[in-house]
Formats: sequence, structure tokens, C-alpha cells
Amino acid sequence: MCRTSDNAAKPAAVTPVRTIPKSPPKGPLLPFRATPYGQVGAPDAILQSGLDQAVTHAKSLNELGPNPQVAFSIILIAQDGTSHKTAEVLGNEMFFSASLLKVAAMYPAYELGLAVRQFADAKGKIFADALAFFKALSDEFDPQIKAAALPQVVAKAEEMATKFSAQDIRSTPAYKKIFQVTGFSGTNPLDIEFKTKSGTTDPNEFADNLEAMIEQSSDPASRETIKTLSYSYINAALTKAGFFAPDPDPKRSKGMWLCGDYSFGADPFLDFQFGQDTMKVQVTTARQISRLFALVHLKKLVSDRHSQAMQDLLSNSNLSFLSTITPPITDFDVVLRKVGVDSGRISEGELLKWSNTTQFEQHGLTGEAAMCWHNLRSFVSGGQEFKGILRVIRETVAHYLNNAP
Repeated sequence: MCRTSDNAAKPAAVTPVRTIPKSPPKGPLLPFRATPYGQVGAPDAILQSGLDQAVTHAKSLNELGPNPQVAFSIILIAQDGTSHKTAEVLGNEMFFSASLLKVAAMYPAYELGLAVRQFADAKGKIFADALAFFKALSDEFDPQIKAAALPQVVAKAEEMATKFSAQDIRSTPAYKKIFQVTGFSGTNPLDIEFKTKSGTTDPNEFADNLEAMIEQSSDPASRETIKTLSYSYINAALTKAGFFAPDPDPKRSKGMWLCGDYSFGADPFLDFQFGQDTMKVQVTTARQISRLFALVHLKKLVSDRHSQAMQDLLSNSNLSFLSTITPPITDFDVVLRKVGVDSGRISEGELLKWSNTTQFEQHGLTGEAAMCWHNLRSFVSGGQEFKGILRVIRETVAHYLNNAP
């Protein structure tokens, strides 16, 4: 399990989008994606060569510490929006990534938000009140969620529902705790928003916990967010989106796995091999984290507006580990990020933006890169262990820019 990652100063607050935007339904009413998100870009031999050489160089200088399995995945963003360049080292290997996996609860929250909006638009104003709306929503969505999630995950979600029944936690999303639905008596479409507290001294509601989970990496807020969404929905949404690929042999499953709520084992949890190993409860591949950050940046995750809402959260998240390096990095900024650290294992998902984009533009690139590095073991203090990460980033990109046609 993971403790709150870092106490670095945060950038100025950005108000996230909490209103669920209206969107006309297309096809059957689903609680998640009908098809997986497409791959972002394609492997590039020159970029891969640069990454391989850079990792080898950093290791030769002992800049990546004692662990030989530090994973990397990088996506150089193309100007045409499609011809992105990718490379990875151990990019499809599953590693514990601590609080970085909180993005695996963030994304499903917005996917569910869109699904509920589409449900309301399709059904129209046939409900007398919110109670009737949520009953119909549950009848429509819950069977699909349970069918899409792994049965072992559903069983664990049912344990959670039993433990927290007094809090109205369910084995599927606790819709009444997530959404505020109004406008039943008017002529306009229903208004659907994530629930938020009324005053600063009131208890947090779903939107407040979602924000704190990403921006402060709060473990208590993460616990509430994950409980309310349910393990079942998180697993189903990640699977349907293509962020998690289950295998009949769970040891061969790949992608984002989140079946623990950052309660340090106090609540039911399940590791991705269906055991009780806390170091396998919040795991991912670097490939899927870099893909998620790229889709958010390109505004292709859920919808344009939902992607913007996720950008607002990730741009206001605790500062990148790269910000601890001295002298400060000046050639690029880490504009989106989510970090994780626990038990000496460090990880980060990020969107990088270079200040000078001239050479990038000559190769049809924007000067931006979605990236994940994880499974770095802490071995020195004062941010020095991140100099190897910085070397890998700079040398990989320089190799591509200097050698690509």
C-alpha cells in the first residue's frame, strides 16, 4: 500500500471541471467504453535506439541505482495528431507504482460521468425524482459492470460493500454518493454534477475527494474515491478502455491494476495475481501510463472536456520528482504529472514540454512527450537519484532529433 507521496509545494490551484457535460448517446447505454482506446503512435526504431543507449549509459554511471529493472515508456507527440513516436524499455512489465496508480481511479470517474450523462439524455425526463433515476441507472449499469469485471474483483468489491454497508457503499458504483442530479421538474435536460461539499467546513464529497486524491495524493481521499467507485467498476472500466488486459493466467495479465484503496491493508484488497501481496495491489506497466497521459494531453480520453478536467487535476498535482534536481531543469517543463513512492520504489507519469521546439518541429513534432518511468529504487538523497532519469530523457530525445531523417 502507499502513503501520501510527497510534501513538495504545489503550483497555484486550478478549479477542475465538475459539471458533467452533455453528450448525445451513441449506440447502447453502456457504463464504460464500447471499444478500447486506440494505440497512441507507433514504435520508432531511431527513438528506441536512443532510449536503449541512454539507459545503458545511465546504468554504466550507476545513475539508476541498484535495481536493474527500471522501466521507461516515452511517446513523442506529433504535430499531425497521429504520427507519434514511441519507445520503451521494460514497458510492458508489471511493477508496483504506489500513488501513481491513483490515475487508475481518476479516469474511470470521468468515464462513468459521461455514461451517466448519456443515460439521462437517452431516457429523458421520465423519472419523478433522483431516487427513481438512480434506481433505473443501477438496473441498467450494474449487471454490465459485474459481467465486465473479473469475478475475483467483484467478490472483493462485495466484501467492501458488506464492510461499509452503513455508508451506502456498494459492489458497483455508489451513484447517489457520486452524483448530484437536479432539474426533474423543469423543461430543460437534467443537470448532472459530481457531488461537492457546500461549505469549506463540510465533509468532503466525491468531487472534493477526487481532487484531493490527485492534487495532494491524499490517501484518505483516495480511499473514499475508490470505495465509492467500487473495485468492480474500476476494473471493468480499465479493461474496456484497453488499459488492462486480463489473462487466464493472472501472472500474465498486463496494464493498470488497482484493487486496493490506500488504507494500508485495513480494507479488503486483492493483488493482480489474486493473492494478498500488498506490493502487487497498485501495479501497472509503463506503457499504459504513458498512453493515458498522451490521451489526456491530446484530449482524447473520455471527451475533450473530460480530458481538460483531468489536465486541470494533473497540472495541479504535487510537483515532479525532477523538480528536486539541482541545478533546476530549464530546457523542459513537467506540465502534467502524478508521482508515487513507497517502500523505496519511485515512479512518475508525466507530460513534458520543451521550451525550444525548433528542432522538434523540423521532424513534425510538437516538442512534447508523454512518459512514464517506474520501479526506480531510492539509493541517494537530495534528488540525486533522479539525475539518471534526466539523463535518459535528454539523451533519448537528442538521439532522435539528431538522427531522424
